[in-house]
Amino acid sequence: MSTVVEVSRAGEMDKPKMDLWWGLAVLTGLGDLVTTRIGLQLGLEEGNHLIVLLLEAAGWAGFTLFKIAILAGALLFAAKLSAEKRPAVPLGLAATWSLVTVINTIHVAALLPVTL
Repeated sequence: MSTVVEVSRAGEMDKPKMDLWWGLAVLTGLGDLVTTRIGLQLGLEEGNHLIVLLLEAAGWAGFTLFKIAILAGALLFAAKLSAEKRPAVPLGLAATWSLVTVINTIHVAALLPVTL
């Protein structure tokens, strides 16, 4: 019984960290959304064929709703996990979207004129 209480207390104590991890996931998702939009406006092509289809069918609103749906699904999935495993979900999203944002930024930067 004491183990259950300790896990519960650990989960409660980690709530500020969990909020931080979910906030990071949201920010990196926004980074992906913004850098994707800028890149496409500058003439780059989307590399994910499913996102191309989504953008053609539903536009930026559809892409934004898709990102929100991913976050909502991740929240539901994380709720089913133990307190110890729960941080892996937002951190996994944040790591993935951070990488995509960096790659998008590099491609966008390559298109910008350089003046010295």
